[in-house]
Amino acid sequence: MKFSNKDLYSLLFTELAPKQARCNTCQKVYKSGNSCTNQVHHLLKRHPDYQELAVAAYRKSNRFGLILSDQRTSDVFRWIEWCVMNHMPVNFGERPLVRKNAKMEPISTVTLQKYIDLLYTYVSDDIALKLPEKFGVVLDGWSSGGYHFTAIMACLTHRFVLLAFCPLGDEEGLRAQSLFDLIADTLSTFKRPWESVLFMIGDNCSVNQEIGRKLETLLAKIHALMKHLSTIKCRAALRKVTPLAPAVRNATHWSILFSTVERYTKLHPALQSMDHVTISKYGIARFMLSESETAQATELLSTLFDSHEVTKALQDPTLTLIGVRRVFDWVSRQYPAMKGRLAPDSAVVNYPALETGITKTITGGRLTTREQENCKVLRPHMLRHELKRRHASFWGPSFRKRPSAYYVHVCVVDTSYV
Repeated sequence: MKFSNKDLYSLLFTELAPKQARCNTCQKVYKSGNSCTNQVHHLLKRHPDYQELAVAAYRKSNRFGLILSDQRTSDVFRWIEWCVMNHMPVNFGERPLVRKNAKMEPISTVTLQKYIDLLYTYVSDDIALKLPEKFGVVLDGWSSGGYHFTAIMACLTHRFVLLAFCPLGDEEGLRAQSLFDLIADTLSTFKRPWESVLFMIGDNCSVNQEIGRKLETLLAKIHALMKHLSTIKCRAALRKVTPLAPAVRNATHWSILFSTVERYTKLHPALQSMDHVTISKYGIARFMLSESETAQATELLSTLFDSHEVTKALQDPTLTLIGVRRVFDWVSRQYPAMKGRLAPDSAVVNYPALETGITKTITGGRLTTREQENCKVLRPHMLRHELKRRHASFWGPSFRKRPSAYYVHVCVVDTSYV
């Protein structure tokens, strides 16, 4: 960062009176004429590091008390942000057109990779410093480009911190042991043992699979029609009657299933308006659904719309476990067939006593003995130590009152974010 003589004077000197200023470093007072030559000469003679002093003063000299970054630091950050947020390769900054049109100073691949690694190390250390002793782990999977990525997030007081996002070590098997090893390596990176994990939430697709199995025949026919309409010749014929494009079903995304059925119901009138010659020429007739199947798809769309709304609501970061339970209970009442999958004691719930215990803790209800046993891990470590010390004598607890529901409620960590 380059400073003019006037900038150096305003940053490193304090004006006491007209034509009189004091050096902020050595407190020596100098008289000045019509310019700041005397002050600059003082810096050159007494403070050879005046450039570093000026940069530090520039970062702190703002009325809001903010630390300002220099231009080079800002440019490097903007290069990193550009590459990371837009999924660009590291050598993106060396492309001729990018260098020609970018406002930032040019940066090499080696330099950009260096600062990305330094930023990763700094952020990891900062997360390890701020990560509490107890937190939850949320797992999610995502497939792209032939790779299956796993995201590991720490859940703490209404906040989600991304700890890892990478493929599994053994992608050929995708076994539970591979996921277990990945979680263990991630925890060790942030210097946390397994005991720090209070709960773990995974993406369970059993409900989606149940719907898919019951309607697989109809969905397979819609998928076959959409896939056939996606060919170049059929797309050209379809554009003559509607601007809508076919939507092909994806087995890993629930929202695509809803979009596929919705798109079919919108394309159906356009397909009906196509002449018989076009339908026969491009082989569309053998993929067309019957009127009863179309009516079934329209009825299915209404159900999928409700499920789609619930799916989006469950992605709300402010939704708590008690909110999820209320949503599931409402869905079970509207669709009784889903009760076996969404009930508190259904087969997919591994620890029903823990779930109901946390729900009662949030609402202030009374916990059963089994629920208290499952929720004891949620008691703060200091509180357990204090209770153990307070009940040092063998017979002392016999004169104490039984813990009330309120006592159980206040003796656990904050679970409203679970």
